[in-house]
Amino acid sequence: RRAPRGSWARQELQVRLEEDADLEWLPQELVLFADGLFQQITSVELAPGASWLGAELVRLGRTAAGEALGAGRWRSDLEIRRLNRDGHSGAWEMVDRLELGGEALADEHGMAGEPVFGSLVWVAPAPLAPAALTALLAAARQERAGLEGSMACGALRQGLVARYRGPSSQ
Repeated sequence: RRAPRGSWARQELQVRLEEDADLEWLPQELVLFADGLFQQITSVELAPGASWLGAELVRLGRTAAGEALGAGRWRSDLEIRRLNRDGHSGAWEMVDRLELGGEALADEHGMAGEPVFGSLVWVAPAPLAPAALTALLAAARQERAGLEGSMACGALRQGLVARYRGPSSQ
């Protein structure tokens, strides 16, 4: 009665890594039930020399039970900022805002009918040489060969991002 169209569940994560710290944030798969509304907000601040490896994996509907997301929506806001040596705001490593629901579930430029979305972001502790980053991206694309679904890998200013859509969370 309070919210006839549903209420959003929200998860917020704020991380501040000190100099030369490393964090791997690799949570288990999120399963969003039919018509569920979920927003996750992740804010990461990296001191010089710190690195971040983060993933999000979401299944849109309980597909093992034949359930799709329906009228539900999933939102993700990810902000990663490199701090200056004095601890103040520096350069953005990544700002990423996604929403999956409605037409995006079936559209070729969205989920193309697939139920699983995955994203992996690595921000290195120091800039990579262009040749090293090119080799790393080539190796990631090679390792992906033969797996179900589709994946794209791209370079960040100081790291890489990989996106997956497909039938499996494996």
